[in-house]
Amino acid sequence: MLIFGCCSPSQAMNSIDWKLILTLAGGISLGFALQKTGIAGQVANGILSMCGNDSLMVMIAICLTGAVVTEFISNTAAAVLMFPIMYEAVMAMGCDPYPFTIGLLLAVNSAFMTPIGTTLNLVVYGPGGYSATDFLRIGLPVKLAYMATAIIILNFI
Repeated sequence: MLIFGCCSPSQAMNSIDWKLILTLAGGISLGFALQKTGIAGQVANGILSMCGNDSLMVMIAICLTGAVVTEFISNTAAAVLMFPIMYEAVMAMGCDPYPFTIGLLLAVNSAFMTPIGTTLNLVVYGPGGYSATDFLRIGLPVKLAYMATAIIILNFI
């Protein structure tokens, strides 16, 4: 944009979303801290002790956990928080992390049940006259169908 003269350096600097950059930086730092302190490994071991080495059950547990977490924090923060846990669990099972990563990313982008889940939910919350129970009533079946479809397709692929 700067090279072709579409905007000035000051316009480019003013258009940077610093909140997003700080969220990403903080989330990445949190993810590294979870790995370095061993917390991610402990949580992963807890998931494995509940689910065994059944990859389908582990995927369901990770996706459901990510889907719940994303209702209360941003999807970016939820992904960064859950990724080290997912990675530790998958590596302990000796599985390919790729389908689990896709499942986790789909899960953390499914904030349908609370008005604070995503910015879009907040945008329609007030002007639309919705209540928090409206989001839960409509969002829960949508989320369950979405997650079931995603997990089934990922396990076929």
